Amino acid sequence: MEPLPTRQTLAEQMLAYQPPAWDALPDLGLYMDQVITFLERQLSPFHPLGIKDRIITPAMINNYVKMRVIPRPVSKKYERGHLAALLMLCTLKQVLPMDAIGRLLANQSEDIRVGYEAFCAQQRAAFRQVSAALASVETDALGCAVQASALCLAAETLLPPAREPENA
Repeated sequence: MEPLPTRQTLAEQMLAYQPPAWDALPDLGLYMDQVITFLERQLSPFHPLGIKDRIITPAMINNYVKMRVIPRPVSKKYERGHLAALLMLCTLKQVLPMDAIGRLLANQSEDIRVGYEAFCAQQRAAFRQVSAALASVETDALGCAVQASALCLAAETLLPPAREPENA
């Protein structure tokens, strides 16, 4: 198991990280194995070290499609919008339940590019904030965890309500 990064190393990684820009996402359809490789490369810098579970698997993606959190692939190929949604989903699933992510991404589906670009801007801003907090000696694990919990609660409160099932 790899050692955890120091607070300084993590702060530097967060400041240096740039999520892939919309135009940098592949603009041709990718098959499942290519999607997995792409996502693993993009998400690995901040995947918790020492976790043996894969960041993303074909079964996970198939479940997200079945749950209608992401759209169906087109002729078994995943396009730029799918990749953007999966990048957001894989990041957000660390802090929100899947139904909340589904509601959040549903708001982005009108223009996935605009939603993805807003997500990237928010992620960069959050990483700058956390990087600055890591520089403070007062920042500790408990404080970070409590703040994360409060922010998760706020995020769920700000989401649009779940839709009633159509069969009801």
